[in-house]
Amino acid sequence: MIDLKHAVQEKGFIVAHIKTDSIKIPDATPEIINFVFKFGKKYGYDFEHEATYEKFCLVNDAVYVAYKDGVWTTVGAQFSHPYVYKTLFSHDPITFDDMCETRSVMQGAMYLDFEHDRPMPLLEGMTFVGRTGRFVPVKSAGGMLWRIKDEKHFAVTGTKGYQWMEADMAKLLGEDAIDKSYFERLVDEAVRTIEKFGSFNDFVST
Repeated sequence: MIDLKHAVQEKGFIVAHIKTDSIKIPDATPEIINFVFKFGKKYGYDFEHEATYEKFCLVNDAVYVAYKDGVWTTVGAQFSHPYVYKTLFSHDPITFDDMCETRSVMQGAMYLDFEHDRPMPLLEGMTFVGRTGRFVPVKSAGGMLWRIKDEKHFAVTGTKGYQWMEADMAKLLGEDAIDKSYFERLVDEAVRTIEKFGSFNDFVST
């Protein structure tokens, strides 16, 4: 594929990203797309033209956000999070399900500690969850979410600094009980990620 990269560059185009089975070319023309098809066949590849986007922000090999024909496409967890996607891109109404976080652990098990004001977490008195659960950050009356293995405790990834409650319990409390600062932080981080490459406002204006 390095040969394809150089061949495309020699024709005056920028190669934004390339890997074994794909290439991303800003301002691609029908001629350069056809050139890529023919070049690939020489190496046994049958390329397809996936899409020509009007806007495209490539964060890394596995994360990007793009716009075409009134629809935003996101790849990767950061921009695909429903609260982030709806807030920044689609502007659809936020639902309760959008504010539920599924967490799972490979080793040990998860516990909710509703007595988190103790000096040291104690397994006794914690609520056992298991290896998979669905949680909502809440303003109060929630618990710290721990992964416990071999009597050692660790904050479940992405939950530190917030109180959590299992989703079915949080739903009974109503939306006012949800700690939306957790989700606003995700939104702010997504904006900052895009702004590493240019103006966020310019990017999302349509």
